[in-house]
Amino acid sequence: MLSFLSSLLFVSFVGVATPPPATISDSEIPKYLSTLELAEWGRSKRLFEAGQARLQKGQSMMNAPAISLEGSFKESPEVIKARAQKVIDEGQSQMAQAATSLSRLRSIANARFIEETKTISLSDESAFRKWDIALSLSAVRLQKASRDQGFKENHLVGSITFLYDNKRLRSKSLTDALRTTWNKLDAGFLANPPLGGYRLIPSVSSRQPPSLSSDWKSPRGPRETSVIWAELYSLSPDNSSALLFVCLADASTMQVVASEFYLTTLGPSVNPSKYKSARFNLRDDKSFLPRLAKTGGAATQLVAQRLGESLLRQILVNKYPAIRVSSTISLASLFPDVSDGLDVGLPKVQCGWRVEPQEQGDVKWLYQVQQESPYGSNEVETVGSLTLELEPIEVPKTRP
Repeated sequence: MLSFLSSLLFVSFVGVATPPPATISDSEIPKYLSTLELAEWGRSKRLFEAGQARLQKGQSMMNAPAISLEGSFKESPEVIKARAQKVIDEGQSQMAQAATSLSRLRSIANARFIEETKTISLSDESAFRKWDIALSLSAVRLQKASRDQGFKENHLVGSITFLYDNKRLRSKSLTDALRTTWNKLDAGFLANPPLGGYRLIPSVSSRQPPSLSSDWKSPRGPRETSVIWAELYSLSPDNSSALLFVCLADASTMQVVASEFYLTTLGPSVNPSKYKSARFNLRDDKSFLPRLAKTGGAATQLVAQRLGESLLRQILVNKYPAIRVSSTISLASLFPDVSDGLDVGLPKVQCGWRVEPQEQGDVKWLYQVQQESPYGSNEVETVGSLTLELEPIEVPKTRP
């Protein structure tokens, strides 16, 4: 309101055209100014308000009804008008001086706002890999990621397969194939599984991470123990083509710290893949992700365990590590005795990610990415659209 009134007064009394309406309000402008610019903004605002007050005072003097005064206090109408005009001129001068600075700073802030909220595209892709090659690549890359981050103990805790009809299968065969492949590369990398197998056990304290077995040794701090799992999503009705995700999380914080994905087949002995490459792209309409990362990041989690959420996690983990993604929803899906959404004892997250399917065809799948506030809030912000595109293998035409 103050900005609007100020602009009207500035036009009326200074006679200079106002700049175009601000893209952002004056209350938001300080967010996009440097320290020196912010100090200048404060001084100019105060000067403008002081000039506005002088202007209004002068106008009141000019328009006040004439009062008959006698003696030494007597003033002619001309003197009163001159004195009022002087106050008006002082106010106009202060406003003009401040308006130049305010207009320039508004333009600077608006330009930065437009730059920081522009639409961006975030992509990743995979060429087709044969089953055994995909498993081997996951071992090479994630073992390197674990060593680079200093993990001393690594646990492959399980895997899950999603058929084309979204039916879930907890895949012991996939887990065994991964373990065999990883052990061939480095026999001592993976810890031996516990006698009773892995299972997700809620922590006694909500501030502590869950345990993954009955004799689980809780890590003493970050980057000591890692948790590894795999997800396999079918992409075709005959379950021939699939996307394989293999993820690594810190057992201390349950944050996903590395993720690999490959276009492959749904196992070693199925029909040949129909696709030669897979590419997905997130259209972030207002640069929501880089802005969230720039503020210091946030503790987040997936709202559900589906292909769309796994694609988004791939982007977040590899492009914006400051946006910390919890592994709890993914790990909970691996174990039949854990229901989705169970509080397994983790720090509260600041927001959740929901990726809703919109359209699904043979070669193109479309999703809408939403950010949800936690704790049952109804606040939802649309981030943008996520598209998965599959490039089919061309089948040679047979001559008649």
